[in-house]
Formats: sequence, C-alpha cells, structure tokens
Amino acid sequence: SAPYGFALLSGLLALYAAIQLERARMVHDAPFFTGMPVDGFLSVLIAVWAFFGSIFKALLVGILALFTFSVKNSGEIIFVYGLFFITLLIGLVAARRLIARYGPIAARWAYFRLTILLGVVYSTGMYLFTKLGFVDSFRVRETVSAIFGNPNTFDKAVNALDNARRTYDHGINVIVEKFFATIPGGAAIGALFQILFSSYVSQGFVISALVFVIASTGARQAD
Repeated sequence: SAPYGFALLSGLLALYAAIQLERARMVHDAPFFTGMPVDGFLSVLIAVWAFFGSIFKALLVGILALFTFSVKNSGEIIFVYGLFFITLLIGLVAARRLIARYGPIAARWAYFRLTILLGVVYSTGMYLFTKLGFVDSFRVRETVSAIFGNPNTFDKAVNALDNARRTYDHGINVIVEKFFATIPGGAAIGALFQILFSSYVSQGFVISALVFVIASTGARQAD
C-alpha cells in the first residue's frame, strides 16, 4: 500500500544520504576528538561505524515515515499530508537559500542542522490541528492488546508501534494538564512543552533526509 511504499522510499533515500554524509562527518570529527590522523585502523573503524550508522538511520526514517502516513481517518488525511508537505517545502526553501549563499555543500545543513527545526515546525502544526479538532493525535486503539498481544503480522506490529507512540503523546498531554494548568502562564508553557516533547518532532528526521536528497540533487544539476 501507499504508506509502506512511502516508508520504503524514505528509508532508501535516507540510506543514500547517510552513506554520503556519515563517513564524511566522522572523518572530520575524528582528529578533533582523538588527535589522530584518519588512517589505518581508525579509517577502517570509521567506515564500519558509518556503514552501520547509516543503516540504523535509514531504518529509523523508514519507521517514522510509516507513522506519518498511517492515518486511518480520511478526514484527517488532508491535514496530516498537507502539513508534511508544507514542512518539506519550508525545509527546501531554507536549503535553497543556504545553497545559494554558500554553495552546494550547504545542502548538508538539511541533514545535520535542520532536523530538529523541521521537527518542531511539524510538531507545532500537529499541535494546532489537534487543538482545533482537525486531528485526534491521542486516540489509542487497543493499546495494551496491540503491544502485548504478540503481533503475528507486519500490520499488527506497525499498529502496536503506532499505539505506543500515541500513548507517549497522551502521556505528555496528561503531564501538561496535571502540572502546567495550575501555574501562572501554564497554558503557554504547557503548549511549548507539548510541541517540543511530542513524538511528532521525530518527523524532522524524515523531512530533513528528503530535503537533503532533493536539495543536493538540484544543486548538482544546477552546476
């Protein structure tokens, strides 16, 4: 189905980005942290670490992308999908401005520096949609049975993970209602807390990986 296809594509694109960048980052960082030149055993260690790190990030992005498009309610789809692509567009505009100023290498900002920022943008949108009633981000579907019911199909496993994510967000909401509602300025502080600590911030990993691939490809073609 479409969500699985999008998750697979996102994971592959993230792997493509990570393989390019993780080793380059580690080659740059290693002398700073170790004081050693990157050769011999250290070079091999960096290559191996970067390879497995790239696979891990690709899997993470694939799973997170699956959550993005796991919406079952057709009334929510337009808001969730629209917010995702608006956030992606914001990331692309930012990346293009950086590339225009600093050259194609600035596309790396999308992968290393825009992740949290784009995640917060997405989380802010989901927070507003939830408060306005457009999206029910705390609806948990058979959480206990899904997580502990020994899922025997891929769909059940995905639903279990999605329910765990929703349970986490529901817990954040409960914390806000219990601890922030009674203090001066608690509403604003609670809103900020929900936005910053929501699971939706993690979508920045998906969006930033896509921004890097699109922006860097466009920069190379422009050259």
